Amino acid sequence: MSLSALIAREAAVGAVINGVLSAAFAFVLFGGARVVAGAALVADAPVQSFAVAFVATLVPTLLVRQRMRCGGLSGEAATRTAGHAVVRALLVAAAVSLGAWGVQALLFADGAGIDRGAVLIGKTLYGAALGAIVTAVAVKVAICESGIQ
Repeated sequence: MSLSALIAREAAVGAVINGVLSAAFAFVLFGGARVVAGAALVADAPVQSFAVAFVATLVPTLLVRQRMRCGGLSGEAATRTAGHAVVRALLVAAAVSLGAWGVQALLFADGAGIDRGAVLIGKTLYGAALGAIVTAVAVKVAICESGIQ
């Protein structure tokens, strides 16, 4: 499998998993309300963003390293510890979470509510897009640090 195919596959998997989980959590949190307050979305944005970015950074990094250890990919980063991946995932998640909070605070500064259906769709698409982007970057970084060209 080519490296670009690996990145694309992992990004697609990240999008599906994070989209489904985002939809499920949004339904649990907001499913009972017909209209979701903007303040609730602002409060939820960093939580969702942190969770998606953390998992979308940590899991693909560890999977690429595992593939290197098992011979599926050749490279040197397989010897790195999982702790380094956890620290990276925490830093990425914190940065993404802060950015998402800021954007959501600007978008919903007027406090207007949004229809539950629109929120569920938006949260699902946001989780999928964020998961795909962060996963693709995490896989690229893991590949680059391994020395694979």
